Amino acid sequence: MRNSTSITLGLALAGLGLVFTGAASAGPPMHYLGSTGGVAVASDGTCWRDSYWTEANAIEECDPNLIKREVAVVETAAMETTTVLSKKEVTLSAGTLFGFDSAELTMDGMKTLDGVAASAAEVPNQTIRITGHTDRIGSMEHNKQLSMLRAQAVQEYLSAKGLSAGNMAVAGVGSEEPVVGCEGKRGQMLVDCLAPNRRTEVEFSAIEVMEQ
Repeated sequence: MRNSTSITLGLALAGLGLVFTGAASAGPPMHYLGSTGGVAVASDGTCWRDSYWTEANAIEECDPNLIKREVAVVETAAMETTTVLSKKEVTLSAGTLFGFDSAELTMDGMKTLDGVAASAAEVPNQTIRITGHTDRIGSMEHNKQLSMLRAQAVQEYLSAKGLSAGNMAVAGVGSEEPVVGCEGKRGQMLVDCLAPNRRTEVEFSAIEVMEQ
């Protein structure tokens, strides 16, 4: 004989236009309303839930779209990769690479760049940014032009050593980005003090893809 409470509940739900779905079990899934007959479904086809229901409690017979979405998210996460951008910067003294007030590479400068090219060739598909810098002695226009010519000279040499010119970007900023500040307007002491500002920076950016 049925329990009278179950009969009363069944009649009450029937009066609300509810039906039960699913095989008979000990009761409805967590946070869905129903009885041992299954989950209570309203006349519009939606399952009844209690106030504590969350998407984590979704079941396929009531919320198939949520279940499919969760599966898709899991499958996508499994296929995703993490992109790590690693950067390395080499700062080269202009005095090592070039003669005074010149954009022509010296023999010592070429040997230095040979080492840079060999190191860069070990990491494929990287981008290289070459930036020329000068000190503040001289006119701004002259310094900017000289710094650009020196950056281009470095680019051309590295390209001749097998690095892709298409992956290189060059810039000449003159004296706009000093690393040291020195007092005075002229003299050898000032020239020596400003030496760190006369440089060429070569920045390598390599993308490494790691599976999750």
